[in-house]
Amino acid sequence: MRLAQRMGALRPSLTIGLNAKARALRAQGIRFYNLAAGEPGPPTPPAIVQEAMATLATGHVYYSVAGGTAELRQAIAAKYKRENQLDYSQDEVVCGCGAKELLLHSFMAMLNRGDEVILLAPYWVSYLEQSKICEAKAVIVPYDAQQPLPSPEQLERFATPRTRAIVLNFPNNPTGHVPSRAAYEALGAYLQRKDWWIISDEIYEYTVFNAERRHYSILNLCPQLREQTLIVNGLSKSFAMTGWRVGYALGNKDIVANIKKLQSHSTTCLPSFTEKAAIFAITQGRPLVQPMIDAIETKLQKTQQLLRDTLPELTFTPSQGAFYIFPQLPTWLARTSYPTALAFSEWLLEKHKVIVVPGESFGVDGHLRLSCTASEAHVQQALAWLAKGLQELKATA
Repeated sequence: MRLAQRMGALRPSLTIGLNAKARALRAQGIRFYNLAAGEPGPPTPPAIVQEAMATLATGHVYYSVAGGTAELRQAIAAKYKRENQLDYSQDEVVCGCGAKELLLHSFMAMLNRGDEVILLAPYWVSYLEQSKICEAKAVIVPYDAQQPLPSPEQLERFATPRTRAIVLNFPNNPTGHVPSRAAYEALGAYLQRKDWWIISDEIYEYTVFNAERRHYSILNLCPQLREQTLIVNGLSKSFAMTGWRVGYALGNKDIVANIKKLQSHSTTCLPSFTEKAAIFAITQGRPLVQPMIDAIETKLQKTQQLLRDTLPELTFTPSQGAFYIFPQLPTWLARTSYPTALAFSEWLLEKHKVIVVPGESFGVDGHLRLSCTASEAHVQQALAWLAKGLQELKATA
């Protein structure tokens, strides 16, 4: 039997695959060191779990509604007014089974076959594959560590009459970059002249560690872009609710209505009991998880210093957000039997049982994404094995 042609171009998520390998190693009782996890670290706060359990106990287990209940959407709108200084009605909010689902549905609602969507490398792994599902063309803006958010002049070189959308992801996964106000304002002035959709993935909004210690959406600085912007967010990173699959998006009523239409034929709705827990979490807000955020910042700073001390050959731009570091591998690696980040990461897993994410997943070869949310001892041992692996290969270069 013949499959659809689009499936031949589609690649499975490498990060999901790495997590599956980690589970397989654990099931076999093999000791390994995981620096690939996209988990904030601690389990979901007990108060959120208790809210879900209480909801289940009342028999709240039936279908909910596509796009989320009015109560949940109102809680999100109130959160955005309170914490983000952005005004949305509940009819401009749509909830889904994780931010990933909403990203896919937004691509499907915005892009036709042959349309182009601009992705800024390094991009999150699923943007490229989701554009393929829509039979659109992803136009990749190369990574510049000195200017992670490209200037309008740089972007204009990649714009064509077929450009329909641009995806922003800040704080960035995998670099942890947080744009300056000036960079955002310049980008906003440029995008005002374009008839493009703007998808702003802000899933790491709580983990911002720049001088101002706050997250800015592009709409905070360029409110004129409101009608063409869809903000995508969720509870996975901000409330350590990765397995709960609660995502949401905010945009104009037309795009929200069309995402709901897609949901009505796919995921249908969120699990009803997770909606109640999500309302509780969103209403409590950042104070509920501030200890976790502080711990992530401490781990991030310690890991960066440990990386400088243990592996001075790996250069990186200090992370200002999320919980990742994106170091560049030494150039001499190209002379070994494992010349790419992908080949090196596969060898590192096989030889030293250290799991890292190669930069090819994000459209940038020669880099690794390292997560810092494991215990300090775990990270320290993992980096020691990483250093040992590089030394072994250097002897062959």
